[in-house]
Formats: sequence, C-alpha cells, structure tokens
Amino acid sequence: MLGVQILSRKKGRVLASVYVQLRTYYGPSNPISRNGIGVVGIPFCHGQSLPGVHEAPRLIRGAGFMDGLHNMLGWQVHDYGDLDFKLLKDDEPYGPCKIKYPRTNGRANKQISDAISKSIEEQGTCIALGGDHSLSAGSIHGHAAVHPNMVLIWVDAHADINTALTSYSGHLHGMSGAFAIKELQPYVPKMPGWEWLQPSLAARDIVYIGLRDVDPGERYFLDKYRIQSYDMHLVEKHGMAKIIEMTLDYINPK
Repeated sequence: MLGVQILSRKKGRVLASVYVQLRTYYGPSNPISRNGIGVVGIPFCHGQSLPGVHEAPRLIRGAGFMDGLHNMLGWQVHDYGDLDFKLLKDDEPYGPCKIKYPRTNGRANKQISDAISKSIEEQGTCIALGGDHSLSAGSIHGHAAVHPNMVLIWVDAHADINTALTSYSGHLHGMSGAFAIKELQPYVPKMPGWEWLQPSLAARDIVYIGLRDVDPGERYFLDKYRIQSYDMHLVEKHGMAKIIEMTLDYINPK
C-alpha cells in the first residue's frame, strides 16, 4: 500500500489539495488490483482555520481529474460522490493545547475510514479528494482496515505528527499522521470522538518525502523512532526519481 499526500498552496492560501492512496503489491503472488478505482470526495474544513479547503473535491473534479484518471490508467472509475459532514454542537476544545473541534473531527474521520474501506473492498483501489489534512487519519485507517500489511509514503512539506501534547495551533490537521503510528500512542491522549481509532502503522513502515517545515515535537518523534524521511534538500540534491527509487528500496527491501 502506498499513500501519497499532495498539497497545493499559492500566496499562503490553500487552493485545493488531494490526498491519494494507491495500493500496490510486489511479487507474482500479489499483483496490482485492476478492478477499478473508487473516488471519495471529502469536503471537510474543521481540522484547520483556512477558508475554502472544503471546495477541494469540487475543484479537483472540475479540473478534469476524473477523465484524466481514466485516460491515464485505463481503469474504470467509480465516483462515490462527497461525504456529508456536520459541525457538532458544544464541541469544546480539548486538553492543554486547546484542540479545536475534537468530536467533529473524530466523527468525520470515522465516516472517512468507513467510506475508504467500502471503496477498496468494492473497487480494489481508492483515491480520496480533500483539502483538509485531518482527513488523513481516517483515510489511513480505512486502508489499513482492508490491508493491514501496508506502508505509507507521505509527500508533503509537513510531517503532521504533532499530538495533543505538542501542538502549537490546536488544529488537528497537523496531527493526522500521529494517530496512525503505533510508537506514538503514549503521546496521543484519547480525545472525545476518537475512541474508535486504533494505530495501524509501525514507524518503520512510513517514509516522508519533501519535508521542509517540521515542528520541534515532530522532529523529536522523527529522530527518536528513526522514521525515514527525505527533506527538500535531499530532493533537490538527488532529484525526485532517485528519491522515489530510494524510498521503494527502503519500504520493500530485496
């Protein structure tokens, strides 16, 4: 399982982003599934404070993404439409870092996890479209529910592995990766609305590409648990093709 996270920014404002996870297996006994591709829209915005990120699924589809996906891969594309999210009443901040909308985010990510799992079971592969990185927690969990033996490639400037004990902003979009990593659970308090989620990845099963803005708490976790990462300095030095080759060698050693 390969997960890739891509964020597009212009003049400091998030215009649109797509969180993409494609599954692939190595070796003749585990061929790439070609049943089709499921697409799930995630118009969510309560994991951070920037306006407009909930428009990402609409904008990405409007840019011709669906046709491009079919033409590029030749697979059947099944669009499951957009999920419907509600901002829960009385969703008070949680903990010393004042985590914002914990219950709303927890319920939303449970919906995301269930939708991702359904798509993979029916189509073989799922792509989730969204602009709020908090959705990553549910997306990773949904993939792992179907394929527990997975690895994750995270392409982003940010690691998103802050926790309720290390966050400066209190925004859950900067913590989504931490929910997935087993070794980080001593630092991840069980917040209201998140009781359903269990970590699905070992630190050894994650590779970061493109890091350039890492908070002190995140750097501590990356170093302590030896999470593999290739920052922008290495990307510029070796080129993306070489970094991808190194990443695949790391997650699938011969």
